[in-house]
Amino acid sequence: MPIRWDNLHVGWIAHHVAKPKARLRLFTFPYGGGGASIFKEWSNALPDEIEVCPVQLPGREDRSRETPCTKMSSLIHELTTALTSFADLPFAFFGHSMGALIAFELARQLGSIRGRLLHVFVSSCRAAHTFTGGLGRHLLSDSQLVHEMRRLGTPEQVLHNNDLLSYVLPVMRADFELVDTYSYTPGLPLHCELSAYGAAADVEVSTDDLLSWSQHTDAGFHVRVFEGNHFYLRTRVPSLIAAILTDMVGHLPSKP
Repeated sequence: MPIRWDNLHVGWIAHHVAKPKARLRLFTFPYGGGGASIFKEWSNALPDEIEVCPVQLPGREDRSRETPCTKMSSLIHELTTALTSFADLPFAFFGHSMGALIAFELARQLGSIRGRLLHVFVSSCRAAHTFTGGLGRHLLSDSQLVHEMRRLGTPEQVLHNNDLLSYVLPVMRADFELVDTYSYTPGLPLHCELSAYGAAADVEVSTDDLLSWSQHTDAGFHVRVFEGNHFYLRTRVPSLIAAILTDMVGHLPSKP
């Protein structure tokens, strides 16, 4: 039965462009403080066989009146309920920074849908097993929070825009809590391919950090390093899209 996009639970998918010829769905998950709009142009950049589904988390953009999730387990439970119906087509996940952890944990939940989850892309994120909880960035003052955002590579035009900061800081604080309180629970590796992407000038995630993701799959594993900082995906979209297509070249089901 075709997906009724207009009835999708709580508006979890934003900026969606239906592709009648799609044979695979790529769900994208944003970084801390970000919304689904960062993936708005991906649909045009990817072929008609891949339908992009940008996930909109509570508390941002068209869901700005909702309370952001601060606990990973609660968010994964809601996403599992909302996205299970999309399993009528094979699918893949792409998550950047915080979104990478979300994509990974959701993959662990939905991976039981046999043969449907084909690939997980984790970008600008340390391997899940290295997160042990206990960080307290969500407890920082506003000025300290801005300093941390600057350290990670947030554009100065955002940090110097008081109106924008008043919107971003509460979401950023909630997202830091989601990540800082996350603690990995050991389990079986994913049974799909895993790609770990990062940037050469990222002060938060090293190449060794990316390589550590290899233990979380018993299928193919790829590492790619791009030019740029923690937010390289803003400036390296063509290279990033090309890498995604290369890593997924064997995944698209054969045409009937």
